[in-house]
Amino acid sequence: MEKGKDRDKNALFKSEIQILDIPVELIHTEGQSVRAMQDDDHVIELAMSISKHGLLEPIVVRKREDGLYQLLAGFHRLAAHFRLNKKTIPSCVYKNQETPVKAIALIENIIRRDMSLGEEVEAVKMLTEVEELSPSSICDLLGKSRDWVMKRISIPNLPEDVKDELLEGRISLKVAEIISGIKED
Repeated sequence: MEKGKDRDKNALFKSEIQILDIPVELIHTEGQSVRAMQDDDHVIELAMSISKHGLLEPIVVRKREDGLYQLLAGFHRLAAHFRLNKKTIPSCVYKNQETPVKAIALIENIIRRDMSLGEEVEAVKMLTEVEELSPSSICDLLGKSRDWVMKRISIPNLPEDVKDELLEGRISLKVAEIISGIKED
């Protein structure tokens, strides 16, 4: 493809998105969620983070014919804004009307890469040992619950074989805690 045509294509794509502060009551979520249920703990943590740092990534919406907006991506971010009683939310307004809402929601969830448990443990370790932050400070900084932080602090102290199984994903954190609580004779 010629450079001039490539530039035109990129300029067209950029013009397809507009960022606005949209009143939350104008945003509808029908058909958006691809998860079985809303993760309330995640919404609480997001609300804590948004209250401290603001919304770091706008939600994505599409304008409907009735003047309202359809949520395409950011279900939990929107729920956190409702929880905080915020009146508006920064939103990327996507103008493409052809892609189905559910497809966009699936794409957003599939391509997002969450940190592994091992990466989370290393990050919390760095914050406690290198940055010398208290668990409370880490909670505030990350917008995570005290339980979440304390579990990541305690993982390096688990028996080596249990820790390995946990970090390899072969057992859950709850199972690792139960096994670690069993006294050997």
